[in-house]
Amino acid sequence: EARDLAKRYGRVWALSGIDVEIPAGGITALVGPNAAGKSTLIKTWVGFERPTRGSVRVAGIDPWGDRAGALDHVGYVPQSPALYDGLTVEDHLDLAALLRPAFDRSSAAERLDQLDIPGTASARSLSGGQQAQVALALALGTQAEILLLDEPLASLDPLARREFLHVLTDAVRADGSTALLSSHIVTDVEQACDRLIVLGVGRVLLHSSVADALASH
Repeated sequence: EARDLAKRYGRVWALSGIDVEIPAGGITALVGPNAAGKSTLIKTWVGFERPTRGSVRVAGIDPWGDRAGALDHVGYVPQSPALYDGLTVEDHLDLAALLRPAFDRSSAAERLDQLDIPGTASARSLSGGQQAQVALALALGTQAEILLLDEPLASLDPLARREFLHVLTDAVRADGSTALLSSHIVTDVEQACDRLIVLGVGRVLLHSSVADALASH
């Protein structure tokens, strides 16, 4: 949740007076044009950005005051997959298991095997879609109840986007987790998401279920 959240960079307000609460369960789409504040909002929930005004909570925890405590509840996928070029896919799974004691390495490896992504491949040899799938498998493997995905579809082709959404929706439905999926392409998330938040110029313009949004607009 965010309460009266505002974030300023120099003289520019990236967010201004955000009040939003995302209920548990399902997938919420966070959409809006570039520079609407989507990434900034997500980064405040991860603890990467400190609010200029107001407050944010993740599972009831202030991520700036207790980042480790908040991140115990969060799986995060950045806009550009943060993989290490010199490491293999299996190396990434081993690293995640070392850093996150609850990481389910076997399920992450199985998910990537089903997608025909070889564990011996180096990160630099993977396509953009494959890198995004590895990043998603790492996030899902944390078994976190909250998934924050910051425009992971932005650089993917239509087939890779559809495959990514298929894996995400299956995982969320199976685990009962809560996902926030940021995008500036509404059609990509229309079929996968339960709720919709529209940001524009740092403000919430719409927050409703996808069904209500389709019926009312």
